[in-house]
Amino acid sequence: MQQHLKDQLVELRQCLEALPTDIPVPRAMESKYKFSDFSPDAEWAADIGEAGAVNRELEIRFGNRVDGLKLIERGPETEAVVDVLETWIKKCPGDIILEKWVDDILKAAQGVILAAGQALPSANGAKPSKKKKSKTVEPDVSVMHLYTDAERVPAKGKGGAKVDPLMDLLSVNTYLKSDPKKMIVRCAGAAYGCATTWAAPRWKTRVFGHALQCGKLDKIDSTLRDCVRTAMSKESLGGRVEGQSLPVPSVECEPVDVTPTSSMVSLRGTPSALLKQKSIYPSQRKARIAALKDQLDFDVLKLICIGGIPPTKVDSKEWKTMWKHGNPD
Repeated sequence: MQQHLKDQLVELRQCLEALPTDIPVPRAMESKYKFSDFSPDAEWAADIGEAGAVNRELEIRFGNRVDGLKLIERGPETEAVVDVLETWIKKCPGDIILEKWVDDILKAAQGVILAAGQALPSANGAKPSKKKKSKTVEPDVSVMHLYTDAERVPAKGKGGAKVDPLMDLLSVNTYLKSDPKKMIVRCAGAAYGCATTWAAPRWKTRVFGHALQCGKLDKIDSTLRDCVRTAMSKESLGGRVEGQSLPVPSVECEPVDVTPTSSMVSLRGTPSALLKQKSIYPSQRKARIAALKDQLDFDVLKLICIGGIPPTKVDSKEWKTMWKHGNPD
């Protein structure tokens, strides 16, 4: 386990022990957390792996983290989560989801302590010498000497791809000095030691995915990664469903074919040559189908995640047959 994680776990234990006294301490049998008796579900471990099963169990006990993790208990059953995380991070080294839990619970505990007007506990358990050693593992030393950045080309006219200001803050078109003819894309955190690069042209999914994990970007702007999370949430399935209304016409209107009368016939044409007004029904129906598909996909996602259904069930023959019968077209 990396030293910074060990230090975080020490700090987390201290913060959980220092939670305000107005938070209840339930009896062990009544505790919602009950981390002294923790084990991932065997079926889920077989379906999605041990780390995934541990993550699912943590989500069940702590609840939804969309608006931030909220601690509703304190005491031994809550503090035991530190031992759980330490055990499973050692068993699943490098798992970013489990490591994220350490960070999320620590921030939640610190937030509660500060909101109560208390001072955060000092990290007596973390040795200063080890903290200095951890800094040498990921030094904030610039790697800009490796690159020659390309000039920014302003957008011309209204055509072409739209400029994404957030992408410009996260990444830069550049050239390696060792290969000055080939354009690549570097992380904006290169000035603080991030050596991550991508092939040009840049791909938003990769840049955003890296940005979520790149602590070097915090040196530029501490809100950058929060902006990335917000942008990604808007492009997610749930974001698309929330941002679009499902058009349900009050009356199903079929296209109407109006036969021209003699007064509508011009001298230069015949009734069959006259232009007929196109119906908006086909395009409306297409938009409604697309919106309905997103809504159904989102409903299935919630059913699997919240209802506790192993994701592998969607690959079963029975699942596919059900949807084939439900949507024969």
